Amino acid sequence: MNNLLKSKMVLPIHYGTYSVLKGTPEQFKEALGATSAKVIDMNPGDTRKF
Repeated sequence: MNNLLKSKMVLPIHYGTYSVLKGTPEQFKEALGATSAKVIDMNPGDTRKF
């Protein structure tokens, strides 16, 4: 994925909001493998500036 988009950061969202979205941020990180993209973990109420 990162090779196609050349993303520097990714922000997993919407996981767990519906029954078909069963993945977790941890599973997403594993699926990315050795990519250089930084996965930004956030909890409800957290904010970030980009």
